[in-house]
This record gives sequence, C-alpha cells and structure tokens, in this order.
Amino acid sequence: MLLTYWFDSVNAVNFQFRYYGIYGSKPQTQPLAFGGTIIAPPTASATQAQQTQKLNPGGTRWYTFGGYYERRLTPLYENYESGLPQFLQGWDSRARIGLEFTYNDFRINDGTPLFSQVSPFEARIRFHDKGLPIPVIGIEERHWLGYNFAFEATAQGYWANKWNSGRSEGGTVYDSQSGFETHWRIIYSNPQYRGFSPFAGLNYNYTKYTQTSAGVGNFLRVQLFGPEVGFNWSI
Repeated sequence: MLLTYWFDSVNAVNFQFRYYGIYGSKPQTQPLAFGGTIIAPPTASATQAQQTQKLNPGGTRWYTFGGYYERRLTPLYENYESGLPQFLQGWDSRARIGLEFTYNDFRINDGTPLFSQVSPFEARIRFHDKGLPIPVIGIEERHWLGYNFAFEATAQGYWANKWNSGRSEGGTVYDSQSGFETHWRIIYSNPQYRGFSPFAGLNYNYTKYTQTSAGVGNFLRVQLFGPEVGFNWSI
C-alpha cells in the first residue's frame, strides 16, 4: 500500500506499508542448528510424526514501514525533450528518498518444530529487535501508451553494511541490510472511473538481512518474483 500526498504539481510525500506472506514447506533432510538448539532430521527410529516432519515459515510476521519525499523530475528537462530520441520523449519521471524500517519476526513451524531434545528455545528470530531504519532511494517512470493505457516502471533499493544497532549481545550487534525491488505495470486509467485505475504487471524483490556480534549470527535472504495486480485511487 502506497499513500501519496501532493503539495503541488512537483513535490509530494509518500507512506508505504508492505506485508509479506511467505508460504511453502520442505521435508527436512539434515540436522539444522537454529537459535541455540538443533532441529533434528527424521530418522529410521523416530516416531511417525518425526519421520514426516516438514519445515515451513508458518507464523512469520514480516512488515515494512517507509516514509519518503518524492519529486517530479520532468519539469527539469521537458523543455529540452525535442532534442531527444523519440522513445525517450513523453516520459514522466519521479525520484524519491526516505527511510524504511523492517519488522520481521521469522519463525520455523511457528517456532515449534520437533527438536532433537527438549529445548527451552523457539525456532524464531526477531530481526526487528536489533534492526535500524535504513535510507532508501527510488525512481519511477510512466509513459502513456494511448487509449487510456500507461506503462509504469519503478525501482528502489537500499544498502547498509555493519551499522551499530545500539544493542549488545555478546558484544555490539552490527546490522547489515540490502534490498532491491522493481515493478513493471500496465495501468488502465479512465476519467469516468473517478480516479480508480487498475493495473497488472510483474515484480521482483530481493532482501538480505544480517546481524552479527560475538553472540549473534542472524542471516536471512529472500528473492520474490511473479505477477501482480492492484489499483491506484486518487482524489
């Protein structure tokens, strides 16, 4: 969800909220060290439940919150477009910069898979407990295709390497985050729909999250890609 308020025809502020629904499962084939204990693989002598144990990210709660300043760049060069190649003319360009915070309570089997022995630990990592807001930059390009259709391409990313999180666990915990996402969409816009514009397209999202100290070694890497549908609504 992206909310935008325009102060004028050039300057705006954005608020963005995302929820990641991570699904899927896989049979366990080897011992896994996680959160101070061992998630045991199935064995011939195990119970029937252990023989069929599958690991999944059930119970994971993953959100992002971001605030940005956005500016239309088109007014800076539109008087000079006539000198550009035809395919570079008619684009509306926008740039944004801001901060984003990730809330990620990652869990395996909702924190309670079958362990190799009785354990006081959960299979769970609360990345946000040691996370920081990260600067983000992005760009958006839109071009009208005619007959109420427009093509839109967006991209944004961030990178932070070993920032002091201000937390300590076996020493200072350093927070490293990097990510990139892009969306390619066809938008249908008709004045009769009173600001309602549905779209369909493709998206790609890459996220890498690392937290390290003498007592911490948390690591998460995810790639997401596929089709998307949604809508814009302006008033």
